[in-house]
Amino acid sequence: MPTRHDLLKFLQSLLRKSSHLERDLLFFLLLMTTGSRPSEILTTKISEIDFVNETIYKKETKNKSSKIIVLREGFGIILQKYIEKFSLKDEDYLINNNGDNMNIIELQGTFEFFLKEANLPFSTLHKLRHSFATIMVESGAEILVIQQLLGHKKIHSTKTYIDPNYIRNNGMELQMNKELYKHLR
Repeated sequence: MPTRHDLLKFLQSLLRKSSHLERDLLFFLLLMTTGSRPSEILTTKISEIDFVNETIYKKETKNKSSKIIVLREGFGIILQKYIEKFSLKDEDYLINNNGDNMNIIELQGTFEFFLKEANLPFSTLHKLRHSFATIMVESGAEILVIQQLLGHKKIHSTKTYIDPNYIRNNGMELQMNKELYKHLR
């Protein structure tokens, strides 16, 4: 599972090497900051986004229930600007390649490319959900909140997503990470 530091190295690689910077950055930041399944982000249409409340409503998820994906504060405006820039319409997918829906295999390959460029070990897109859960715990979030954000029916599922070794890096800061945070703001 990528650590917080790994994710920052990954993002640095993406910023340097992406040929579709805005789309790639948006996709990976949505995964990292919402804990959503990659398929939930890939199937998001513009009409499902509530820009004011900064949420995405998914009528049906993997476990056959509806879900509200909570976006980070300020993401509503970011999404509006992205949609305007690329002239996306309500029926368009948020993450697309020249209007075509992208598939998970294509984006897994993109993920692997940026991981390799950052000299990081192989990981799957799904592991970003595990990273999200661990970072949330590190930040003081309650396990029940994390369960709701991940859309798990059982608390045991959520607990398996949290890296038991997260405490060892708690509070550690690196200068290059601070510089990346400045760039992303």
